[in-house]
Amino acid sequence: MSSPELEGSPGLRIAGEPPPERAYESWMPDRLSASIVGLALAIGACLRFYRLGAYELTADEAQSWYAAAAPTLGYVVRVALVLNPGKLGLHELALHFWILAFGESVVSMRALSAILGVLCIQLVFAVARELLELNVPSPSGLPHDEANRIAAVSALIFALCLPAIHYSREARLYPLILALTLAQVWCFIRAARFGRLLHLLGAACLSFPLVAANLANVAVLAAEGAWLLGLFRRSGWRPTSPLSRRAWNLAGSLIPGVATMELMVVTDPSGVYWATHLPFQRAGAVSFMQMARMAPLNAMCVLAIGLAAWGTIRGWRQARAAIWLALLWMWLPVVILSLSLRALGPLFLIILSFWFPNFLQRYVLTCIVPFCILIALGVWRIRPNAIRLGAVALLAGLALARIPSYYASPGEGVREWGIQWREAAAFAASEAEAGRPISVHPDYCKYVVKYYARNSTIVPPPSTDAHLIIVANYAGDLSDPDVPLLRGEYLRDVTRLEGVSVWSDR
Repeated sequence: MSSPELEGSPGLRIAGEPPPERAYESWMPDRLSASIVGLALAIGACLRFYRLGAYELTADEAQSWYAAAAPTLGYVVRVALVLNPGKLGLHELALHFWILAFGESVVSMRALSAILGVLCIQLVFAVARELLELNVPSPSGLPHDEANRIAAVSALIFALCLPAIHYSREARLYPLILALTLAQVWCFIRAARFGRLLHLLGAACLSFPLVAANLANVAVLAAEGAWLLGLFRRSGWRPTSPLSRRAWNLAGSLIPGVATMELMVVTDPSGVYWATHLPFQRAGAVSFMQMARMAPLNAMCVLAIGLAAWGTIRGWRQARAAIWLALLWMWLPVVILSLSLRALGPLFLIILSFWFPNFLQRYVLTCIVPFCILIALGVWRIRPNAIRLGAVALLAGLALARIPSYYASPGEGVREWGIQWREAAAFAASEAEAGRPISVHPDYCKYVVKYYARNSTIVPPPSTDAHLIIVANYAGDLSDPDVPLLRGEYLRDVTRLEGVSVWSDR
């Protein structure tokens, strides 16, 4: 006698496709869910596009611009591989065509990220809805309308999530990575629910650009693989049942991403990616630990973590498969980051930083999505409705109150924003003698000076030809040993601007 699902494995049908009306219903959110998602999109778009050009280009953004502005596609990829190790230049390629269509102004380049950031809000809703309906075939699963509404609240919380807002306002690769991750996870969950070839192909095809966009994204595939191990444990390793065959098909959809990772590792035998990023990760870990000490005293952190824990506990019976995958997705990237840092601090404290500006967040940005889903699940488990609405309002108010912390001056925690590179470049170009180049320190900041001083020649220090050097004021924060040496060559401060100075050797 056949059964519609394997005992102990709620959420995955093994006897044919779902009824046509169910497949149609899953794409039809109720009026309340649609209203919440519309509100999330409206708020998210305002927060991501508001005063998009208020701050000058950052040094990191300038690296993306320099690669994307290359004349040929091959050169774009080659430059991107040098400037951003561990990434195959997908963002730079997209930005290259964007620049051809809309120009290379600061607002234009950031608009691409902002659009992707708004798209991610809709993708969060879609992923959360599919994730919460993993248990739907089980009688104890979440009702369809309830899953839709929790998913809509997840999208609203994500729209207000400050790291997501911050990186959606930068002309960098992180919104593209997040969009690729959400699309791949959506296809993976759809394939797990329905087993359709289209979804399997989507998950397989998207796993390649997901890893190619950033080698660290292999952690997402690791989370999916760990979830599949639990499925194999229930269904058996031999493909003798429909469920085990579906599990093997899902495992096969991860092969392109794993192969891409192996190719990137093999072609990087010296470990340039980790060698390049590890010092910055450790520097970010120091600032992270400083902020984490204050996090337990912050109402936003306490409320978010409390709601996520409440949602995990109260929702386990109805959404066990969904919560298990969400926990793996949220924590495995953090574990991998902790191993790369050789420190346990981020493993226990990274969640606390989701509403604090921190350098490490870019490496685990996708972890925010399952965290938002668990928070929404906790909100929905609050009774009565008045308290539930109050929790949402309090969460939104606390999140909005922290938005200024992401647009502080360089001396107030977010060192990339607010630096007056344009003024420094213009001043140095006007003061430099005819035909004399300009030096920049740190070296990776030379691209932002190239952006603002197009007709000037930029050379690395020390250089006998350059009598002026532009120095970022935060260079000493990284205990850079070159700063005292440069100070011995360039003795006089010509001008001091916000976050940057110009020194002269005479």
